[in-house]
Amino acid sequence: MRTTRCVAALALILAACTGTRAASLPSSAKTIGVILLLPSTGHLMHVALLRFNNACKPFDLKGANLETAAFNAASRALRRDKVVRLTAAPGAELHTRNTEVMGAFKSFPSIAAQIRALAHPPQSIDAYLLIWARAAQSECLDNPRAYGFGLTKLGVNTAVVHAYAQVILIDAHTEEELATVSTRGATAPLPGFDWTGQPAEVSAEQAQQIRTAVQTAFAGAISAEVGNLLPAR
Repeated sequence: MRTTRCVAALALILAACTGTRAASLPSSAKTIGVILLLPSTGHLMHVALLRFNNACKPFDLKGANLETAAFNAASRALRRDKVVRLTAAPGAELHTRNTEVMGAFKSFPSIAAQIRALAHPPQSIDAYLLIWARAAQSECLDNPRAYGFGLTKLGVNTAVVHAYAQVILIDAHTEEELATVSTRGATAPLPGFDWTGQPAEVSAEQAQQIRTAVQTAFAGAISAEVGNLLPAR
């Protein structure tokens, strides 16, 4: 269990170091397939002054409609291209050397090949835009800072919602990964949210407030990052 948590934390650190740079698609590329692999469960984390008093609980994200919001945001940023939504079965995961325990010693199909196996895209797709966050990166971890999808409250500070994912542009024909960015800008304060990490359940009103805030922050970051990644061609 500790090994799995360390791998997840390392993947988050690597994602945080990813910068934005414009990608270049061949001029013949006309159709972009957008595939979203996002967690259905996030977390609520209260970070106390003393680490052993930290508290975390799972939080259902299904009502946030993250995939639809992210696809709509990406489509607006790619309005000059033909955009097709690709879907995979619920819970579908990608496997890479950076995501698996002892992954450096294993061989995995390319991300493009895994997308084809999961989503069965039409041959007309010229590029894949993958919006991806592993479910394990949003579980309750011993990580006293904002990570994955959810809400974090540091001591008496204002609670913050966050929705951290990777956006990867891939040439569907050559399988080359052209650029990768992260949605580190998908964060926003949630004033007035009072959760001290005690067992009391979050109210239905608070839960909806969190889901709405996460959706808004995520969609805004997707729009900005995709626009930077693929400026008007």
